[in-house]
Amino acid sequence: MNCRLRYPKRCLDKAISGRAVAQFDINEDGKLVAKVLNKVDPDIEAEVLRVLLDSKGWKPGYCNNKHIMTRMILAFNFSME
Repeated sequence: MNCRLRYPKRCLDKAISGRAVAQFDINEDGKLVAKVLNKVDPDIEAEVLRVLLDSKGWKPGYCNNKHIMTRMILAFNFSME
């Protein structure tokens, strides 16, 4: 996912950095529902959601011969270094 992640220009210009933690659910059909758990910057949060929601190929969990909703948490670091 890092290859699709773009540092928002406004954040680069203002040297805004931080870690955005996103939670997303993969439903039984492989569709994502995502949200950012912590507040960093609106542009960074929007970029994290864009990357997650544009990603493809997610597979739901499987239990007792059935697909089930699966919840995951990922951290995205935005750093000027």
